[in-house]
Amino acid sequence: MKSLIQKLKRNSYLFFFLKLFVLGITIFILDYLIGSTLNHYYFKQVIGSQYRTTYSIDSTKAEVLIFGSSKAVEQYDPTIFESHLNRSTYNVGSPGQNIFYHYAILKTILKRYKPQIIILDLMPWEFIKDKESYDRLAYLLPYYKKHPEIHSIIDLKDIRKK
Repeated sequence: MKSLIQKLKRNSYLFFFLKLFVLGITIFILDYLIGSTLNHYYFKQVIGSQYRTTYSIDSTKAEVLIFGSSKAVEQYDPTIFESHLNRSTYNVGSPGQNIFYHYAILKTILKRYKPQIIILDLMPWEFIKDKESYDRLAYLLPYYKKHPEIHSIIDLKDIRKK
């Protein structure tokens, strides 16, 4: 083994490419381990807007769903709807999001089950077609691989760059 290393050291090009290969493998392994760890913790959150999105996409079975931006999150109390309608309710709303986000989340939910009532609170600015509306779709990128039903919506973000 020592003689092989000594031969490699004498051939500086070969030794350089060996070190480059080892560095590349090390970077690949570190990238994979760090990415896997971050992915695990991202989808295991129990509070916050990312948790609400993940729960909406993967878990909710509520009979009534409330969609909307920050107004929906702050103004619509699911417990009031539950007591008046006598149906389970979940607020799917997400601050700063728009109609594209709501549609993507709805598509993932409809793949799993059919809610009885859907409430959609829209603001006038959600109908303005601008780059920012499409850029907000980046929020859904962590769900792209697992949920092919939202590919066509998230891909709208790339269309606006061209």
